[in-house]
Amino acid sequence: MSPPAEFEIESELGPATLTVDSTTGEQVHFLLATPSGLAAESTIAPGGGFAYNDVAIEVPYVADGSAVVRMARE
Repeated sequence: MSPPAEFEIESELGPATLTVDSTTGEQVHFLLATPSGLAAESTIAPGGGFAYNDVAIEVPYVADGSAVVRMARE
């Protein structure tokens, strides 16, 4: 996938929107927002990741302006 891309996430805490905002070199910039106003952002390199409650988000690959993003329940 190539940015920008949006994904809807359902977790134990409720819904959120994960936006892959951009890729720069070998990094992906994410924005996470919930309807209640919670917001967070993160820049991840290949092999990195983070979690939103019970949903793990991983970035195994980034190159040429595209990235592979995996999401799975923990």
